Amino acid sequence: MNFKYYFKEVLKNIKLGFLNNKYLLVFSILLFVVPLLIGYFFADNFSFMNDIIELFGKQVTNGNIQLTTSSLFANNFKVDIILFLGSVLFAIIGILILVFNGLFIGYFATKISLIPFLALTIPHGIFEIPSLIISSFAGFIVLSFILKTIKCLVINDSKISDRFKLAYNANSDMLKQALALLILAIILVAIAAFIEANLTQYIAFNIFKITL
Repeated sequence: MNFKYYFKEVLKNIKLGFLNNKYLLVFSILLFVVPLLIGYFFADNFSFMNDIIELFGKQVTNGNIQLTTSSLFANNFKVDIILFLGSVLFAIIGILILVFNGLFIGYFATKISLIPFLALTIPHGIFEIPSLIISSFAGFIVLSFILKTIKCLVINDSKISDRFKLAYNANSDMLKQALALLILAIILVAIAAFIEANLTQYIAFNIFKITL
């Protein structure tokens, strides 16, 4: 197996995925950023999120949630896959998860002062947040592939087997791009999990003396 070849193919398709689907990328980013701003500037309307923060703290204290590299990766990997598949399924689930995460982070930013917030989110967040957005973005590309394939099937008047082959071949590059982007998202979330477990927690518990 030529790993160098496949590595280059993945890199090529990641680049093409970003270049060829700019509108979907912008859409995915806005689904996170706009709710984040809403959660921050209109925090009083989302006080129910205090319960989520408290529940998270209790689960960590009770040991139900483990803040280790492997457990953080497993949890965020699961979220990435749900985002990817949810975005394929007519985008509804992917949109809801991105919107909620944006709202939550925006709301959480109002609960602590700026420097601790940045220290607790930036080290792993610069990898984890793009991972979430890219997972959903990749799912939207697959959804776009499905819709374009259906369109090709409808407008083509050849026999059904030929129509499907032509429709698939015309849009198959989108699937390669989506898969490559999903691989990128998983790599980013692995890096984020390692940093969160080994750096963010040290900052939280030893520098800012945060208790859960």
